[in-house]
Order: sequence, then structure tokens, then C-alpha cells
Amino acid sequence: MTARAYLSHLASGRTRLKIPSKRGDVAYFQALQTALAARSDVLEVEVNPRTGSILLVHDVSLDLRDLGQQARQQGWFDLDPTPPSRESLSALASRQLARVDAWMRAFSGSRFDNPSLIFLALVVLAVRQLAKGHIAPPAATTLWYLYQLLQRQE
Repeated sequence: MTARAYLSHLASGRTRLKIPSKRGDVAYFQALQTALAARSDVLEVEVNPRTGSILLVHDVSLDLRDLGQQARQQGWFDLDPTPPSRESLSALASRQLARVDAWMRAFSGSRFDNPSLIFLALVVLAVRQLAKGHIAPPAATTLWYLYQLLQRQE
């Protein structure tokens, strides 16, 4: 199966391609660097196997469709002009919290989960604020959150 490449950055005379599936494949990127440098419209090729990227410094006459067609014919990669969609920060955080919750449940035999951890943290924070003499907003706010959490557990 041919690797999928996408256009990461395009400016006059500079194009960056990303090939995430080949990240870390030093031999692949070295071979690709040599092959792309042989094109008459490419002036310089920089590859970074760690990030899976290729930077082409080229004539403004470089035709990306032609490059993509050559890459496909040679079996280097399939060029997709649109980058893959990225997960939103809130979706990523939610997914990671779900993983932590599952791990915590498995590790504790279902005695602890994310709400339990939050509950304990809020108790500690409330006691700490009270011990410092901060009775007003910080302790009251923390205790309010604690109360709300307990109401949801019932």
C-alpha cells in the first residue's frame, strides 16, 4: 500500500509535505530525498524522518499535480492536497480523561474513578484553604463544588 502524503505548507518556491505513516523510516526518506532532488524543477530537498516531513525548495514552475502523479507512478506516495482533520482540544481531553477513568477503575477494582479523584482533591483543597484561614471565597467555593459533586452521586 502506498503511503498517503498531504500538503502541509505551500508558499512561492517552498512546499512542505507530510507523510505521517512513514514517520521514523530513515531509509524511505533518504531514498525519497534522492529521487525528488533529481527533478529539474526541485532546487533543494530537506527531509525529516522524525516528523515525517519533506521540504521542497523549487522553481515556481513546479506543478504539484505532476509531482503527485510521478509519486503515485513511482510508488512513493499518494498526494492528497488536504491535510487530515485534527481532533479538537476538548475532544482530545475528553478521550484522555475517559482513558484515565478506565485505568483508575481497573487498577482500584472499581473503587475509584474520575469523580472520586476529584472529590478527594476538592476535600484536600478545602481543608488546606480552611487551615490557612481562607474561609471566604476559596474554601466556600471548593466546598460548594464538593457539595455539587456529592449531589450527583446520589
